Amino acid sequence: MSDLPPPWDPGAPAAAPGAPPPFPDDDPLPPATPSYAHWTREPVIYYWVRLRGRAIGCLWASVRQRAAGFLLVPDVSETEMFAADYWEDRLAEAYAADVPAAEAVRRARGAAEDRVGGGIPADEAEQQAASLAALHQVVAPGYPVPAGPSVQDGRFEDGTPADRSQGFGPLFSVLPPTYPEQTSAPVRYLPVTVQGAVAGYVWASTDGLAAGYLARGPAGTAGEVAAGLWKLRLSDAHREGVPSLEALRRCALAPEDRLSGVIGQDVPARDLPGIDALRELARR
Repeated sequence: MSDLPPPWDPGAPAAAPGAPPPFPDDDPLPPATPSYAHWTREPVIYYWVRLRGRAIGCLWASVRQRAAGFLLVPDVSETEMFAADYWEDRLAEAYAADVPAAEAVRRARGAAEDRVGGGIPADEAEQQAASLAALHQVVAPGYPVPAGPSVQDGRFEDGTPADRSQGFGPLFSVLPPTYPEQTSAPVRYLPVTVQGAVAGYVWASTDGLAAGYLARGPAGTAGEVAAGLWKLRLSDAHREGVPSLEALRRCALAPEDRLSGVIGQDVPARDLPGIDALRELARR
């Protein structure tokens, strides 16, 4: 068996007796340089990077997370592809200096253009995208958007924290059937408070058919974590066959929970003309 050629090159001659293997097991690849995460589902800022006047990609960063990277446009030349290595090195340097991701990207604007990596002109406008997936469509429209790892920003796709000490998230994937979360009818809603701050809203359509929970954007993690128990309560009411307005009333009577907060039976319900108006309120 020792005279067989290496399996990765069937046409190679047999190795000389006693010769070391071409890829010895005791010579592993060097570890990757620590840097910002390359994936996020949160909003990002970005700048176009130009090399000799041509846009070759975007330097981006998460607004809130330690995530940043460089996206090449699809039609770069073989030489222009090396720009990605240049920007990865610059980001790794900023990461080592403990610079926030967004600040690291902003500092690159106006620096002298590199002959390989290009640069961001001083008058280049800062732009925003709703997510890294949305930015992929800007940089490479029509190309498939990479899904990325299931855990990004410390959370699974359904919002469940990867660190269970932070809670168990909204548990969307395991909830039983519940009320529709879309409606064309007006909606009635109640605020959910966690430690005295509004974390989200439980709502029901005035026709008694739809209901749901909306996390309040500025509440961040608290609003997302609170979702699980409220959605479960709505699901329990749906299983009993009660109208969604009755489910909303029951939620107001529910006791306080450490992670999901409380509504309180004395809190007045308010009406809005539709679910879109409530979504707008939840973003504030």
